[in-house]
Amino acid sequence: QSTVETEYPDRPTLVIGSSTGGPTVVEGVLAELPIEADFRVLIVQHMPDGFTGRFATRLDEASDYDVREATDGDRIGGGEALVAKGGKHLRVSGHGGGRIRVSLTEDEPVNNVRPAVDVTLLTAAEQVDGPLSAAILTGMGADGAEGVRALSDAGGTVVAQDEETSAVFG
Repeated sequence: QSTVETEYPDRPTLVIGSSTGGPTVVEGVLAELPIEADFRVLIVQHMPDGFTGRFATRLDEASDYDVREATDGDRIGGGEALVAKGGKHLRVSGHGGGRIRVSLTEDEPVNNVRPAVDVTLLTAAEQVDGPLSAAILTGMGADGAEGVRALSDAGGTVVAQDEETSAVFG
């Protein structure tokens, strides 16, 4: 029996954006994400305030990552994940020493939603200088489109869920 060792990049960051039909899919992605990869994970699920805290708890229980609802000024390192608080945009406000700092804002909705995936992706593309990836999951509308372009232009990798496996595709 041979053991295959996987090499992971240093200090990777993953932004997960999801909308309608997404909570179960996000849970599945996070449950399968190897803790050895040591990702810093930012999750933006279109969900109202009052639900995101329970969603974070559910994700924490389903995965090896330490998942919590974001608060203004939070910092995360490898093996940790933040869920955008309902009704607030999650901005990457700083990056250094292997940690990401976030801020929460009540700026106007973007793409008619708050939190908006675009806000997180655009600020991550500006701030994060290490390996950066995005997973765009089930949902409708254009939120995330501008952000994935910026992330790709910054050298990041984007994966999008296909129509066949999406509860809602847009």
